[in-house]
Amino acid sequence: MVLVDESQDSGPWASVFAFEEDRAVRAALAHYIGVIDALQELRVAKGVATPGDIEKIKETARAKREANNHRFFEVDDIDVG
Repeated sequence: MVLVDESQDSGPWASVFAFEEDRAVRAALAHYIGVIDALQELRVAKGVATPGDIEKIKETARAKREANNHRFFEVDDIDVG
């Protein structure tokens, strides 16, 4: 949870803050997509995986997308000391 001053969450600048955060998230995702693609290509080039293996990995990721999306909202029990 991120707490911000109410003035940043409402008013004329609220959309600017949201846009900046979205831009940063998209930039990070683009970076990691590139890293994953490069790792997949390297595994195929070294004979560790076949193109079919890579496709299976992608299919599994697509199938688990919704379940994995929920993981962003998981939190540890705050009552555990």
